[in-house]
Amino acid sequence: MRPVGGWVLGIFSDRYGRKAALGLTILMMAGGSLIIAITPTYATIGIAAPLLLTGARLLQGLSLGGDAVSIPASSSSAPPSASWPPPPWAGS
Repeated sequence: MRPVGGWVLGIFSDRYGRKAALGLTILMMAGGSLIIAITPTYATIGIAAPLLLTGARLLQGLSLGGDAVSIPASSSSAPPSASWPPPPWAGS
């Protein structure tokens, strides 16, 4: 799923920007985690439980593929003034 996520979210990032793509990947990861957290047991809903868990994990994998595209691209294209301040021992 990660390569597919990189491809799909890479296209989304090209059209709507890296900030929007990063926000979408965070929402997708949070949504997948929420589904995993609130899915009832197999005894409660039967075969739907493992199907929901599998779908949530696929959503997280798709999101991780998008993160692999948008985060490095965002951090490498940031201007030097937007980066973290250098440590005191690094000099000016």
